[in-house]
Amino acid sequence: LIAMLSHELGTPLTSIIGYSELMLNGELDKNSLKVIHRNAIHLKHTIENTLLFGRSQAKESDIHLEATRSSEFISELKDTLYHFAEDKGLELMTESLADEVIYIDTPKARQILINLVNNAIKYTESGFVKIVFSVSNHSYIFTIIDSGIGIAEDKLDTVFSPWGRVGESREAGSGIGLYISQKLANSMSGKLYLKSSKKDIGSEFELIIPINKPDIKPLEDNNIVTKQQSHLSVLIVDDDEDILDLLTFMLEPSGFVIHRTTTNEDIDDILKTQSIDVLLTDMNLGDVRADSFSKKIKHSYPKLPIILMSAMPSAKLKTNYKKLGFDAIIEKPLQRNKLISLLNKF
Repeated sequence: LIAMLSHELGTPLTSIIGYSELMLNGELDKNSLKVIHRNAIHLKHTIENTLLFGRSQAKESDIHLEATRSSEFISELKDTLYHFAEDKGLELMTESLADEVIYIDTPKARQILINLVNNAIKYTESGFVKIVFSVSNHSYIFTIIDSGIGIAEDKLDTVFSPWGRVGESREAGSGIGLYISQKLANSMSGKLYLKSSKKDIGSEFELIIPINKPDIKPLEDNNIVTKQQSHLSVLIVDDDEDILDLLTFMLEPSGFVIHRTTTNEDIDDILKTQSIDVLLTDMNLGDVRADSFSKKIKHSYPKLPIILMSAMPSAKLKTNYKKLGFDAIIEKPLQRNKLISLLNKF
């Protein structure tokens, strides 16, 4: 596992570090920046795979069902993967045979589908990759179809084996994605299987997730138009100066007034001297966790919204963040549009 992960992590890091060094020397064009971004996203997916797989192995992978509209879920998935297909001249298509509120473990389902689509793109040199959503037999069904090279007969039994590559591709990769995807599907009481594959014609994978409607809050209306310019005053707390700089660059052009600190010890002084509309804090601030001071802030400033930033938050944290004194939670790495939309709700 360590050897394979070293390869999966080392390959994109080599490109990121190498191209960024060229950028520092003024030798990069826009296409090179795309390479950095593509490899950073690949690295993110690998880390998410590893963490989700580790939690499932450690039996920390309780199902955390969330309500989401199927069309929005598929659209976000396409937005995430579109550039990978575009770079190879492929068409990434979607088709929804149903559009409804679905109840799924969103991080797990998303990661499985990301792995499947990435795999389809990897083994498709021309044509298309298609994501189809449908509902049948009390199950949500996600089908990934490609016009790729297909899988040879002697490889069919090893499709979901750890480190097994299902065909020849010029692209790097160990084959861990399908193995992890099947484990994640099993952890949701779902099923992931190869529906069909013909050499030089393409493959079709299917993810089946049983419908389970929990007693949770109905979806808010996401069709509310996000304000283009905001004048909210935001206090950002993160112990990493680079993250503070990044968030400042993300938010200031949209009109947000930014106050920032690397330590929770400054929060009270800033709140007393500045008019703050929203507090945005990372969970881990050195040796201090945000949930150790969030309730105290809420007691002194009961109307102040506190948004928690967390990388790959556990199902337990996603369920209990309000009990810890937070009004909302957003996952790192942060996407600018999602962050702005969330802030503007307050």
